[in-house]
Amino acid sequence: MDDKQYNLADTIIKSLGFGGVVVSLFIGGWQFNKNIEKEYKKPLWEAQLKLCSETVKITSLLARSEKDGKVDQKQVDALFKTFYGEAPLLLSQETMNSLGEMGRLAYQCNNPTNKKTSRCKGPIFNGLSLNFSRSCRDMIIKSSGLPIDKLNSDFKQLES
Repeated sequence: MDDKQYNLADTIIKSLGFGGVVVSLFIGGWQFNKNIEKEYKKPLWEAQLKLCSETVKITSLLARSEKDGKVDQKQVDALFKTFYGEAPLLLSQETMNSLGEMGRLAYQCNNPTNKKTSRCKGPIFNGLSLNFSRSCRDMIIKSSGLPIDKLNSDFKQLES
């Protein structure tokens, strides 16, 4: 190998090495920015998860407490306290609508001036509770940026 070929090979190797360094730095910077974004959003996600967990407990208690077309007034009060408290700040519109639907029905079923409807039944409350739980899950997944396929595959791995 003469000097000309040696210099050409040396230049190619140095160029590839420099390109690798540039690509590595770019990817590292991109990952750093993504991690900074996640750390910045983490308090919101944790607050959403906590509020959803607490509210799901309330909605499930409402679903189980239905007797004779009435639900436990303490649970209705807790639901409205959440609905008019932290919920508008942390929950998505779809999740708020789901929570509001359950609250409206619980209020109608407990209001003595309203006629009891056929909707004042346990299975309806069970369905509304499930809808709220699902909308909470979807909201948290969407806000955290995790694809649902990835999350479902992770759950399947945990189950097996």
